Amino acid sequence: MPLLSERKQQQSNEIRPNVEEAECLVSSGFNSFNKENSEGNLAMHFLAAENPDPRLVRFCLEKGTGVNHKDRNNQTVLLNLIRNLKEFSWLAWDIIDSINICLAAGADVFSSDGCLCPCAPSGCLSPSAFDMCFATNVVFRVRPHVVWTIEWMSLVEEYRGEKAAKKMVLSFLRRVLSDKHDITHVCCHRGHDLILDCPFWHKRYDPIPEEDALEIVDEENEFVNRLEEEMDRLASESYQQLKSRWSLAMKELVRRYINNTEKKHSEHDRIRRNINVRIDECRSKRKDQVLVPHIIFASPLIWANPASEAIAEYVFWLEHEYCRVQQRQSPENTQREEKEGWYERRVSWILEIMAAVKVETDAIVQDLKKMTIEESRTEKVDQDAIINHFLTSCSSYAPESGYEANLESMWL
Repeated sequence: MPLLSERKQQQSNEIRPNVEEAECLVSSGFNSFNKENSEGNLAMHFLAAENPDPRLVRFCLEKGTGVNHKDRNNQTVLLNLIRNLKEFSWLAWDIIDSINICLAAGADVFSSDGCLCPCAPSGCLSPSAFDMCFATNVVFRVRPHVVWTIEWMSLVEEYRGEKAAKKMVLSFLRRVLSDKHDITHVCCHRGHDLILDCPFWHKRYDPIPEEDALEIVDEENEFVNRLEEEMDRLASESYQQLKSRWSLAMKELVRRYINNTEKKHSEHDRIRRNINVRIDECRSKRKDQVLVPHIIFASPLIWANPASEAIAEYVFWLEHEYCRVQQRQSPENTQREEKEGWYERRVSWILEIMAAVKVETDAIVQDLKKMTIEESRTEKVDQDAIINHFLTSCSSYAPESGYEANLESMWL
């Protein structure tokens, strides 16, 4: 019986080409790597939208694929790759490797679609591709969890420098602050985060005519001006300060989710009580008849901390990535090793976020133990090594005493 990784590769090859097939096409005269179809997509758009193979992504770029090519929705390959992080699986390492390859090839991290909206004045950027919610009982997540913004902003810093990374974190903060001020989203996603390929159960948002969008923005001019003042103030802060503000923004997202869930729970509970009162009245009137059981509604789940599971997924990816770098499993790993402090940068930030949203280390460890991923495409995953190294890192990179109080004072 083939190894798990070999079976995965066989299953993957059934639905998409591999490097060997691509090389055969090239040897037969194929050279349309930069030719788009009716949707405006290149071959690599399709590869990125499915389960990307870093070797094939690199091959397409080497054969002339334009890394910044936009489809008819003005979306790039990079956004397709980011969107694939919506579901944590053995492909997570392939996806991040592919993103690394695109960034090394010059992908524009600030490519926008030209939408008109106060949440992103120059058009929807990568922040619109992330799910700004900590919901835990989502059956089908259609966007990457907000925790993955840690990796995205870290990559921007490593490939484009601190100035670009600061601009990126400001764009994420602007997105959250727009919601805080209840500013109407007139862009393509209407504040529900960008979905490139909507599943059948998810509503697709058609563009608002420019005239209507300008009218809405004009009506909310007071809120927009307030947002601009806050953004001007934030722009004067350092990148490290803005990273801490983003950690607190995640805490606000957790608080917002818990409050909304509690409201739904209260409403479900009220309906259940009212129905059961009627059932009791019916029972007293019909004592000789078959009793009607009490109604129990499934109310929304309120987890002890909705951030724990999502953080654990990122930690699982990060710790196995650390193992891969140590073993130099691929060219992308070697590049990452050369980026000084790449692991320390990420683990310090995730520990900062854990402190902000009040997630205990023990909770993360329990979630890590529940992970069922045994292999990535190229190597086995050692769960014990992941947990042990994470615990060591928690001791080495834990925020200083009193950090939480200082962090609280920074929130807008």
